[in-house]
Amino acid sequence: MKRIADQMMVFLAWAVTTTLGFWVMVVVRQAFMSSLAILYVEDSIRRGWTARFWGQAYYVVAGLVYLIFIFVVDGYLKDGQPKRDVFRRFCTVAGLELLILFVADIVTSLMQGVVLGQLSRIIMPVEGILGVAMLVYARLRKGVDRWIGE
Repeated sequence: MKRIADQMMVFLAWAVTTTLGFWVMVVVRQAFMSSLAILYVEDSIRRGWTARFWGQAYYVVAGLVYLIFIFVVDGYLKDGQPKRDVFRRFCTVAGLELLILFVADIVTSLMQGVVLGQLSRIIMPVEGILGVAMLVYARLRKGVDRWIGE
């Protein structure tokens, strides 16, 4: 029964990180397209078509990276199962994803010149603080495990 619970923990951590990874892919594309629209396209029709091409090409490249990410995270989390550090590994991956989301949201809001809305005022700081907290926890936990000798 303990083995099934451990496998469910790995699966749940994998499902959360891959879902968050997909959301990162979407938000980073939005930041990329906002940056292209403001910094590159301006009033040029030809540059607009080029930007649309890069917007579509982004999904091809990001989709392949995302596919590789799914398998790498799966292996990374499963390798932590015998060492009993699946949660630390989950915190490492999810913390990095949250920090990427935080930066992409900031870039999008700066490029669009939007005054932060009610939801953004709450979500962006939560992404940043939670991402940093998860990475700090993962780093401290790794140091404690090394010090104890596990």
